[in-house]
Amino acid sequence: IDIFRSESHDLTDHHIWQDVLRQVRNRTYHAILMSLPCATFSLARQLKGGPNPLRGEHPPHCYGLPDLSIDDKEKVRIANLLAIRAAQLASLATEMHIPWICENPQIREGAPSLFKLSEWVQIHAEPTVNSGNTPQCPFADTPLRLPSLTFTKGTTFVGNVPLHGLLRVCRHPSASWHFSNGSSVHRPHPPLRGREVAATAPSA
Repeated sequence: IDIFRSESHDLTDHHIWQDVLRQVRNRTYHAILMSLPCATFSLARQLKGGPNPLRGEHPPHCYGLPDLSIDDKEKVRIANLLAIRAAQLASLATEMHIPWICENPQIREGAPSLFKLSEWVQIHAEPTVNSGNTPQCPFADTPLRLPSLTFTKGTTFVGNVPLHGLLRVCRHPSASWHFSNGSSVHRPHPPLRGREVAATAPSA
């Protein structure tokens, strides 16, 4: 689904969304994978130097903080709409016995998460629904990324299928990562720092 490819992919459009639900009810799809926009839920918004927070951890503020700017309110409104529609789709797929998985940034204590929205909490409580966390780094890109552009970045999967085949652990060796402000860390991957790229220590 990519609105830059076609306006017919715009799942915020009521008529397009109703057509998607109709196709699911007609069993057009054998399985469903949902990877929702995460910008308004991102942990980076809770960190010093990151973009401003847009959500609290729990209702009602997990649906948007009060006193947001007009632009930020619109970002949150669209993200909420897609999150709620995805929950509706997950519920329908479960009812139809269609396998589904939803992916979003890892659930963390003290931080907002798509999966902390009431609609997703209800789905997560279903006995047939599983969840698990995994770092992204074990999943290889093609072409391969540079080490300085590979991040641990935790991800939570929720779905009505067994997830053990998706869940990995980071086995990359630690390295020293240096930034232009003089700071450094020693870990398998550099931390996400906006647009700044880390460099490994020079070889001895």
